[in-house]
Amino acid sequence: MEDITEPGQYLSVQAGLNNIFIVMGRDRRLRAFHNTCRHRGTQLIRAVGKTKKALTCPYHDWTYDLEGNLISVPEEQREFKDLDKSCLGLKPASVDLWRGMLFVHPNPDAGSIMDWFGEVEPHLGPHKVEKLPEYADLSTCQQAASTWKAMAARLRLTIA
Repeated sequence: MEDITEPGQYLSVQAGLNNIFIVMGRDRRLRAFHNTCRHRGTQLIRAVGKTKKALTCPYHDWTYDLEGNLISVPEEQREFKDLDKSCLGLKPASVDLWRGMLFVHPNPDAGSIMDWFGEVEPHLGPHKVEKLPEYADLSTCQQAASTWKAMAARLRLTIA
């Protein structure tokens, strides 16, 4: 949750086959949407970032506000004369917060995360995820000039 603390901040995540982004609206409410422009299906945003007031599709500049409403279409009067923008907002998904972590679900009616974790809560320790330290220096990345098959075979030999 520390990645999205003020209006305009967003985070893109992969939830199964669905790319979803979470954004904090001007009303400071978290919302989740499928990361797809309603015009041509282009991915709207990548990774983590901050926008001021709107999200603009990089393909044809369709623009959505932080609440997912379509607010601007270039050449609207010439190319889309009778376009009803109120029907073309971003497709919503679910977002919920539990123990400092954000959870998304592609279905906007998925229900509360407490429906899933509610019975577990009393059995968990006092850990507060948002207060646990992050150790970015402990992650490693290695590149190898190899095919995935050769690399997989090498990893099996090393691990075994």
